[in-house]
Amino acid sequence: MKYWVTVSGKTILVEVNDATVFVGGREVDAAIDVTRDPSIVNLTTGGLRNVCAAVRTDSAWIVSLAGETASVQVETDRSRRLATARAGASKGRGSGLVRAPMPGLVLRVDVSEGDEVSVGDGILVLEAMKMENVIKAAVGGRVTRVHVEPGATVEKAALLVDIEEPS
Repeated sequence: MKYWVTVSGKTILVEVNDATVFVGGREVDAAIDVTRDPSIVNLTTGGLRNVCAAVRTDSAWIVSLAGETASVQVETDRSRRLATARAGASKGRGSGLVRAPMPGLVLRVDVSEGDEVSVGDGILVLEAMKMENVIKAAVGGRVTRVHVEPGATVEKAALLVDIEEPS
C-alpha cells in the first residue's frame, strides 16, 4: 500500500508491501507493535524502539515521537483519487455542466431550476463509499436543469445539474 506522508510541508512516499517498508524509495527496517491503547504504538526502526503516540484530527494526525510533536497528513491512493475527482468536479472543467466525480447515491439536492448559484455553492450531496461528498458549483449562474433527485444512483461522469453562466 502506498501512503503520501506530509510533515512540515515535505511529502514523502511510504510503501508497505507485506513485511517490507520503503520510505522515499529506500528500504527501511521498521516494525510497529500495537499496544492496548490504539493511539499508542511501539515503533522500531533500525533496531531502535520508540513509543509513538498519534491522535487523529479532522485534517491530520498529531504525532509525538522521541520528544517531538508534529502535524502529519497521510494520503492513500484512494484519498488522492477522491481529492482529484473532487477538484475536477469543483472546477467543472470550465463548464456549467456539473457531473458526478464518482459513482454514488444522491442523498440531497440543494438547488432547483431557476436558482442563482455562485462558484463554490453546494449543489448536492453524493454518497460514495459511505462518505458524503458535497458537489459544488464550478461556475456562477442560473440553474437551468436538475437531472437527478434524492435516492438516485449515478455513475461516474453522469450529468447532475446544468448551470447557465450570465453572458
